[in-house]
Amino acid sequence: MNHAEVLLIGGRAGVGKTTVGWEVSALLRAAAVRHAIVEGDFMGQVHPAPEGDPHREEITECNLTAVWANFARRGCRRLICTNTVSVLPEATGMFERATGAGVGITRVLLTASDATARERQPFRPARKPGPRTGPPFQPALSVVHHAPMPGLVTLSAGGGR
Repeated sequence: MNHAEVLLIGGRAGVGKTTVGWEVSALLRAAAVRHAIVEGDFMGQVHPAPEGDPHREEITECNLTAVWANFARRGCRRLICTNTVSVLPEATGMFERATGAGVGITRVLLTASDATARERQPFRPARKPGPRTGPPFQPALSVVHHAPMPGLVTLSAGGGR
């Protein structure tokens, strides 16, 4: 296999993205499949936002490209990326540029009820009041849920919608 294969696992906080990513990784390890796993939500965590990059999209792509290059040099061709918005169509270009031409992308959107999501994150502090510094994540994910795109798999991670 010469081209990369990327599994994008998206969804709101508390649906189990990281848990599912690590479970997929465990299955691949058990089958002796070389792969890498990246928590994409951390690829753009820098404060303040870089000049000219208020939503941190450029720094996220630069970091993902650099991290993937390191994994690829070591023989990885499969990437599991958990990220809140990775399954959105507008993220496709970033993954294509970061992992190379011909990349195969599979998107999985995890969903859960409000109660289930709250139950899974009891130790996370509530978001401080005030304006967001990044793009509006949850409305975009709602759009994906109501208007599925080709290649998107939607899975309920517990508690319905």
